[in-house]
Amino acid sequence: MRKRGEVAVSVKDRLGPYERSEAQVRDELETQARNEAPGPGADRISPLSPVDDGEQRWALWRCGR
Repeated sequence: MRKRGEVAVSVKDRLGPYERSEAQVRDELETQARNEAPGPGADRISPLSPVDDGEQRWALWRCGR
C-alpha cells in the first residue's frame, strides 16, 4: 500500500439557521473524497481528521495489484 496524497473536502453543514444532519454531512464528505481518489491513482481512502465545520481531510492510497 502506497500513499498517493491527501485531499481536503468540504460541504455546507448548515443552511441559514438550520443545521444539517451529521450523518448526511459525513456521507457527502466521504463521497467527495472517493471522487477525488482516481485523479492521483488512488483506490482507497481513509480519514485523517474528524469532521469540523463541514470540512475533513482524507489520505489517498494505492492498494491495487
